[in-house]
Amino acid sequence: MPFLHLCFAPRLFSVCHRMLEKPPFLKYWTKDHKIYEQMEVDFREIPNSATVTAPNHFFPHLSQRDLIYPHVVDGQETDYILVDLRDDILRIPPKKIIGYFSSPLNYGTVKFVPDWYLILKKEYSKTLNNEVADYLSYLD
Repeated sequence: MPFLHLCFAPRLFSVCHRMLEKPPFLKYWTKDHKIYEQMEVDFREIPNSATVTAPNHFFPHLSQRDLIYPHVVDGQETDYILVDLRDDILRIPPKKIIGYFSSPLNYGTVKFVPDWYLILKKEYSKTLNNEVADYLSYLD
């Protein structure tokens, strides 16, 4: 019988360790769940047939699409570009994001939630672009 206990001890330790890791993520969800839920709604509004460029951690939320590209692919023009603004250091330089607004790329801002996320669409209204450019200029 003691041998059996020794077999399950590592598993019990592993389960307890994983349970202790969860509370910080739960704290973030509890604090900002409305923004996370809105982000899901906004991502679902992107048509399934659209091509998307996004950071890798957004891929699960976009998985029903045929073509999703990571930001590291340069020169790839897609219908939508998603930018995560939660990081202290943006994965795309702010000047490059602002460059998406001008010709020939001609992206417009669909959704902008400061300090959270940005959704750009090719050949879309540019009414929010100045607000986004001002925000990004402070991050540069």
